[in-house]
Amino acid sequence: MWSAIHQFVPASIDLKTAFLQGDEYTTADRIGMLPPKDIRSGNEVWILNKSVYGLNDAPRRWWNVLTDYMKELGCQSTDLDIALMTWSPPEKRTFKSKDMKAAKFVNCLDEEDPVTSLLDGEHSEGIISLHVDDLGTSGTPRFWKEVIEPLTAKFKVGSARSGSFKHCGKEVETRRTENGKYEIAIHQREYIEGMELCNVRVNLADEALVDKDEHSSFRMVVGQLQWYQTQTGVEHAFDVNRLARKLSAPTAGDCRAANRLVAKVKSQAPFRELVYRDVGPKRHLVIFADSGFRTNPDKTSQCGFICLITGEPDQQQPVARAPIAGLIDWKSHRIARVCHSTTAAELLCVSAAVQVGDFYRGLMKNLGLLKGPCNVVSDAQTVTSSSETDTTPTQKNLMSDISLIRQRVRRPTMTRLKHGSSEEQLADGMTKHQPYSVLAKIRDGTMTSCIFRSTNPLVT
Repeated sequence: MWSAIHQFVPASIDLKTAFLQGDEYTTADRIGMLPPKDIRSGNEVWILNKSVYGLNDAPRRWWNVLTDYMKELGCQSTDLDIALMTWSPPEKRTFKSKDMKAAKFVNCLDEEDPVTSLLDGEHSEGIISLHVDDLGTSGTPRFWKEVIEPLTAKFKVGSARSGSFKHCGKEVETRRTENGKYEIAIHQREYIEGMELCNVRVNLADEALVDKDEHSSFRMVVGQLQWYQTQTGVEHAFDVNRLARKLSAPTAGDCRAANRLVAKVKSQAPFRELVYRDVGPKRHLVIFADSGFRTNPDKTSQCGFICLITGEPDQQQPVARAPIAGLIDWKSHRIARVCHSTTAAELLCVSAAVQVGDFYRGLMKNLGLLKGPCNVVSDAQTVTSSSETDTTPTQKNLMSDISLIRQRVRRPTMTRLKHGSSEEQLADGMTKHQPYSVLAKIRDGTMTSCIFRSTNPLVT
């Protein structure tokens, strides 16, 4: 998202033998190791100079060396994700001590928006995401010269790719559109191609429990699907969540349902990708939240949300449209608490969305992408109305959730809760099965804008 909005070409850097480039052991940290059998002679023991793969402290020692050097180069971690670092030129750089940030966040929690205490990344010229020895990065030429070049000179590099590459199991493609701008697409076609099916006996009745080997096969297939849907498969989140709840005691019917979903994912793979675009300097954070009251087979309720970034609506048009930059998060899950009404289910879902909004408002500010409030859209009129009153909910254990919503909504710089009709609820596909969800359109970029009607951001 950051690269697409700033029109930078992303890149991936793979560092070689990462753990061997970590901190050296001191004389106080003596760790012995038996040599490999094929070169061992007698009872000799090797004393390690550096940590190796398999030791508990290996990741930490590598992390310390890598991040300490990046901080020397001027990089700093975002407040809400230490593995996501930004870089600003020295003349525009602002640092806050960790103690000052923590104290202000706690002291201001009840008085004002805690996000105001977080660092503003509006002057950031580079970004680096860290995943062990894989670095995802993009930025200005100055960032490459002052950060990436010294970084790759200090540490051994296995490979470095830009534009189109594979990074942490996902394929990234950078391409120019008709208007000359970059758009960035992320997909998992190679991973999907390698997905396996459940092994289940043909003559076993759907309602019959599977044996140990079939159970293991089912867990493997659901694991494949879970990784896919959390990374790029937003439109399958509900179906995968339903399957995941069968992991403890799957039936033959569950195995066949998993196989059908794998087949569907494979058939759609050539046409499915997450697309991110530049939408201009003014951007909005929008979360669609929806629930399904007792829609699950066990009569529990389902909750779902999708989070996206949009641009500024064109107020000159009869129906103001806002361009969509892309999806940044989504989730479909069973509500753990007991819901006695539709309103209760919707309220819990909106409460969860508001908290997700707090996180992304802070992260987007750290990245310099937006500073405005989070727009939460719900199709439950009772919830949006009760956020503006002081009435006590019938279900008393919901009081903390409605209080949280009211606290955020009454500070319009934090959260704006908006009502949208059920037909316009984008998260509808997160709480029930849909043959062809509008979520896929948003994901693929075929639906490129949303409309603002009565100040409500609604997708068309």
